[in-house]
Amino acid sequence: MKKNQIILTSLVAAFLLGANSFAASGNIYVSKSSVYVGDTFSVSVSITSSAAWNIHVTASGPVSGCTINAADATADAKDTNKTFTSSCKATGTGTITLSLSGDVTSASNGNAVYLSGSRTVTVTKKPSSNTGGNNTGGNTGSNTGGNTGGNKPTTGGNKKPTSNKSTNNKLGSISVDGYSLTKVNDNNYNLKVTHDIESVNVKATAADAKAKVSGTGKHNIKDGKNTIVVTITSESGAKNYINLTVTRKDGFYLEDLDYIIAKKINNADIIVGGDTKVSSSDIAKMKDSGMTFKLIYSNQSKRLISGWIIDGSKIEKQKDFNTTVSFDSEYRKEILKLSNYADGIIVSTHTPPDGAKLRLYVGDKFENGDLVNVYSYLPKELKKIGKKIEVRDGTVELDATDSNTYFLTMSSIASAETKPKEVAEIDSQKEDNNGPFIAIVVGALAAILLSVIVVLIIVAKKKKKQTEVSEISQPDPFASS
Repeated sequence: MKKNQIILTSLVAAFLLGANSFAASGNIYVSKSSVYVGDTFSVSVSITSSAAWNIHVTASGPVSGCTINAADATADAKDTNKTFTSSCKATGTGTITLSLSGDVTSASNGNAVYLSGSRTVTVTKKPSSNTGGNNTGGNTGSNTGGNTGGNKPTTGGNKKPTSNKSTNNKLGSISVDGYSLTKVNDNNYNLKVTHDIESVNVKATAADAKAKVSGTGKHNIKDGKNTIVVTITSESGAKNYINLTVTRKDGFYLEDLDYIIAKKINNADIIVGGDTKVSSSDIAKMKDSGMTFKLIYSNQSKRLISGWIIDGSKIEKQKDFNTTVSFDSEYRKEILKLSNYADGIIVSTHTPPDGAKLRLYVGDKFENGDLVNVYSYLPKELKKIGKKIEVRDGTVELDATDSNTYFLTMSSIASAETKPKEVAEIDSQKEDNNGPFIAIVVGALAAILLSVIVVLIIVAKKKKKQTEVSEISQPDPFASS
């Protein structure tokens, strides 16, 4: 029966593991749910189907140790199962609370799964091993008139003195200069900062004046998540760990526009998506600032795909702007025909703010140092707007126009070249002066041709008449005399 239960349990476990093999998860466990003061136990976190993890375990109550802070990823970017363990020691009676926070990410879908959970451990005082004292009766009195009671027995055995030290290791307050924190729970706080922030100054106090606080002060931070641990140590030595997660952005975003303008960060690179909409109100802010802003759309390797340089001092119209850049056009066939099927790149955009410049990655078509001509497309016409623009770092930069469609090529398109004004005027004058003469010549030729046709008709009729007369007047050789 026992063997069957084991087999059934294994099958159920295998089914559950198989059903969740593609979902990242994590759980917290303790080796004991109740201990005595001075005993040790362990806390563990097991994660499954995870290619990256950022997990934290904090402890509160009469305990030392019991902290887990693990943030890493697999070298091959594949899912794995891991277990993280920390040892704990109960330092006083009461309840120990262990809290799990953080997230795990599966390579199968790339989604972060946020973790939470807690376990409690009850700590009691270890009972004494002496139940009746050392002496049960002592001497009963050997000398008459001497000691009549002998040594009186003890009733409580040997007792250890009770400690009066405080076990309060709770947090009083925590803050970061210049920012407001987001509280997750009593042991976890979050903060987001902009890309230009290199350090934060952390302040914290304990609820008990006798407790000590460590981990405060200036902390340097880098892009992404930074975990700062503040430790509250009670008078009795019990520690409480407070996790502050500071996330620094990997660049500036449109949501940081007010900050950029307030800090006067000119030429700031602002990360946008492939189809980010810049509102008219943001365009107005750029205009009022008079500063220059660079909107950057990059791939995962942070290589520029397309971008816009917006000079606030040149903006006149304040309207919404879509940053989308397409390397194609609905007018492709006509553009290729107008260019005599030259080799190049077709680009389509939305109408940008006044005076904007367009940046494009063209490294797939051209090499660094190549000189590119830029033509704007108008109905049935290609107009040159840029001549011999050098490709640098795989990119070119050109002035945007209202046409919103461009053709970039190393070829020179003759039909798109504009004649000098003087030559055009001379050609126009020649056409005007020769017009009447040509008309006279054409008219004369038409009159001569008409006269020739008339003469030919008259001659043909005359010949026909002569032939008929000659046939009538000739005698019949077979007639009788």
